Amino acid sequence: MLSTALSVPLALLLYQLLKPVHKMQAVWMGVLLVAAMPISFVFALNYVAAQWPLTGAPEVTAVASAQREALGMLFLRLHTHGVLAVETFLGVVAGPVRAARREVAFSSARAGHPTHHRGRGVCRA
Repeated sequence: MLSTALSVPLALLLYQLLKPVHKMQAVWMGVLLVAAMPISFVFALNYVAAQWPLTGAPEVTAVASAQREALGMLFLRLHTHGVLAVETFLGVVAGPVRAARREVAFSSARAGHPTHHRGRGVCRA
C-alpha cells in the first residue's frame, strides 16, 4: 500500500526526468502510473476480504467452514489477478522509459559521446 501511495511522486519525478527526451511519452507514462494506483487499492481490498473468512472473523461465523475456506480462496485468487492487472499497467509504463533510454543513448552518440555496448564492455564512438 505504501508503494502504491508513492506512485504519484514517482510519476511526477519520472515525468520531469523524461520530459526533455519525449514529452508525450512522459505524459502517458505518468498517466498510466497514476491510473494503476486506484486499481491497486481496489485489489488490496480483495486481500483484506480474504483474511476475514480464513481467520474466522465474527462476521462470517454463521457460514460453514468449507464455505469460508472457499470464499477466502476466491478472494485470494481475485487479489492475484488484480496484481497481474496492475503489473500489466506497470509493464506498459516501462515502454516509454525504454524508449527514452534509447533516445538518450542515440542523442549522446550523435553528440560524439561514446556509448557502451551492453555485455561486451566494448566502447564505440
